[in-house]
Amino acid sequence: MAVEAVIPRVTVVVPVYAGRDTLPRLIDRCERLRAGEGDLPAGVLTELIFVCDEPIDDSESLLLSQSESRSWIHVVSLARNGGQHLATAVGILYSTGDWILTIDEDLQHPPELLGKALEVALRSSLDVLFVKSQRKIHAHSLYRDATSRASKLLMRFFTREDYSEISSFRLIRGEIGRAVSNCVDAKLYFDAALFAATSRLRRGVFYASYEDSRQGGGSGYSLPKLIRHYGRFIISAEFSGLQFLYSLGLLVAVPLFVFMIGLLVLGLLQGVQQFAPGWLSLFAIELVLVMFVVGFGVYSVKLISVLFFRSTGLPPFLVIDRQLDRAHLEYLQPINSISH
Repeated sequence: MAVEAVIPRVTVVVPVYAGRDTLPRLIDRCERLRAGEGDLPAGVLTELIFVCDEPIDDSESLLLSQSESRSWIHVVSLARNGGQHLATAVGILYSTGDWILTIDEDLQHPPELLGKALEVALRSSLDVLFVKSQRKIHAHSLYRDATSRASKLLMRFFTREDYSEISSFRLIRGEIGRAVSNCVDAKLYFDAALFAATSRLRRGVFYASYEDSRQGGGSGYSLPKLIRHYGRFIISAEFSGLQFLYSLGLLVAVPLFVFMIGLLVLGLLQGVQQFAPGWLSLFAIELVLVMFVVGFGVYSVKLISVLFFRSTGLPPFLVIDRQLDRAHLEYLQPINSISH
């Protein structure tokens, strides 16, 4: 039975902090995309939302001027700076699209990849698709490229999730994006909440051949900002703690076990017992207590993680109309075949 084609509506969300030099070009590229240039049919990109996160230049006035002549451009101004993740969440809350594309303001994320990314997401019925470059992440900063990869690998070891796949270049199913954004604050890492609300089987990565097209100084993140950013990442991640406590337990248990064996050997030597009577019983009690504390710690960290996400207001479940994906995909045809 043929599926009736239904147009998918896509909202593009852009946090803005210092985009005076790049925003006009970004708007022009999105306008051409909205008109049907490239591999995306006209009318799919329905709105462009800019969230002014207390910009340090005149980006806000520029965007307000642009929105006067373009009804599909909306500007949201935050009363104070809340960071990129909060600004992204606010923009998503104002969205109406079936799908939401989040990109940066500085042209490092080409919006022209929307058509291919949307087809990938619809074909696999994904809820989240991260778009990543096959080239270096930060072309102007080798240390940022290395530290970004290292920090995400470290989080993969400390949590149950593979955070190495995340990117601020994301395509998110609308109802999921809005549900997650509703519980995000300035301290909660957006992708941590996104991972908690979605299944790893419904998340994917689309690798495309593009590079950072920013000119000049590149990213505005300094080392202190990156440290604070990573600190929020650790705090807000769905931190199971099991791997960490397991490793910590080995660091304590292995030397303790060797020490115990040593004491048992010494205990066999003549005369040791008379200098320290009852030492073996005391040692056994202390060992049991240590094991209890480690086990209780594992349970406590897991409990804290569950309570943390319940306190944010993250819904316990979300219902998705996946039948609609086929109708949207039918509308997008034909799109150039994609090499995965």
